[in-house]
Amino acid sequence: MSYTILALVACAAILIFLKIRGDRFAARQRREGQWDERGPKHLTDAPADFLNPWGPKNDAFARMQADILDESLERSRRREEAALTDSIRSPLPTVTRPAMMMAVAILGIANWRLPVFRFESYVANEFAMLLFLVLPSLAFFLFARALRGDIRVVTLTLVGLFAVGSGLCALLVLLTLPTSVGHADDPSFEVIQRVPVGASTVALYRIDCGAPCSFAIEARQERYLVRHSFKLVRVLAMWDPANEGEVTRLDDSRVRILTDHSDGNLPGRTDVWQIKPWVWF
Repeated sequence: MSYTILALVACAAILIFLKIRGDRFAARQRREGQWDERGPKHLTDAPADFLNPWGPKNDAFARMQADILDESLERSRRREEAALTDSIRSPLPTVTRPAMMMAVAILGIANWRLPVFRFESYVANEFAMLLFLVLPSLAFFLFARALRGDIRVVTLTLVGLFAVGSGLCALLVLLTLPTSVGHADDPSFEVIQRVPVGASTVALYRIDCGAPCSFAIEARQERYLVRHSFKLVRVLAMWDPANEGEVTRLDDSRVRILTDHSDGNLPGRTDVWQIKPWVWF
């Protein structure tokens, strides 16, 4: 049912977009004096005898038709030349902004999969992720306005596929935002323990992805770049399945992490990890 609603919304958005583009094209033609309310001006302003091929002025009508055909062919030739020129020499100043949007979106989504930077508030992380997921759709429309020719087709195909996937993920994030705002912590990413080690902190999180999967434990090294707001993060390890864990500080550069399996049948694990001064180096 939800996919049907999304498809109907997408079709409605496409129809509205096409209607707006059509209205803008007609308005531009009227401003240039080529159209009026009845249609093309060179036909609606012609005398009635000119539009009658069997009338006394059918020779003038034929000449007018030939002129119209020549003008149409000339416009087509100019459009083809412009498209060929644009396909060879892309207007770089106009594609810089959407290209930067795509770069930021790719880096943001990569940061979601491989955590490097995180906000302290998980609601802020949700809003940041929503922004990264929306950027490809905005870049798609900017590329559509800036590019011409074959490079336009290739670019819009690649960016469009990326925008469709990120747009679906953005809808999922929007569905979770109302419940996220009312909580101080992420219920699916519960903090078990935090242990200060030098300038960093080693944190254990219990991951709960819902009914289809078991609990998991993830260990991270974190260091604040902005106090209590923004931090540098590195995932040390993840144990799945696991339900409980404990961090023991050995010295200023080493910790011992003990985890036990959630099913109770397998023995626990003990690992010693080296803590880096600046998380990644």
